[in-house]
Amino acid sequence: MSAFDAVDGPHPRGEGGPVPPFGPHLPQLGLSVQTDAMIDLLEALKTLLWEEWDPIGVRGTDCPNDEYNGYAFEVWTMLKRNASVGDIEEYLSSMETGHIGLSNISGRAGVVAKKAIALKLKVDP
Repeated sequence: MSAFDAVDGPHPRGEGGPVPPFGPHLPQLGLSVQTDAMIDLLEALKTLLWEEWDPIGVRGTDCPNDEYNGYAFEVWTMLKRNASVGDIEEYLSSMETGHIGLSNISGRAGVVAKKAIALKLKVDP
């Protein structure tokens, strides 16, 4: 089992595995082709946010493991636009107190932002 299996089942390039729906977003990002590296990076970000960010503490509960996929897609978009660690940390922290509505930030956004940058360099240099 790979890290990708933990989030959405079989890796999207595996037999019968779903491919994330990048199609509608490609022109907005200045891209025209969905690549394996793009899929790998998004899947790795989904896993990272689920396993290490999880500001509302749903990992290990009956909650579906796609809870943070929308945030992962935004981080993916930010990485494709060469966002900094600080940009990603600020985004995740603002989502915790803004969109999610927590009264305090989890304190994990900075570490997760650093790991997101490292994933980009590893998966999509």
